Amino acid sequence: MDVMKALDRFDGVARIETLRRLGVSEQRLRRAREAGWIVSVRRGWVARADADRMLVTAARRGACLPV
Repeated sequence: MDVMKALDRFDGVARIETLRRLGVSEQRLRRAREAGWIVSVRRGWVARADADRMLVTAARRGACLPV
């Protein structure tokens, strides 16, 4: 599965384990990171480079935002 499409399912921020379960390969994650499309948020988490800053900050701090 495409990394960006997979991240779109989670508003641009997701655990790597979740993306892997959707079929995103380690190679695709690495390429997206090298291209600057995604950034590491914290250990085991990535976000789209253009993801909502509030969601990225929440993920960095290990917080959950109400839906």
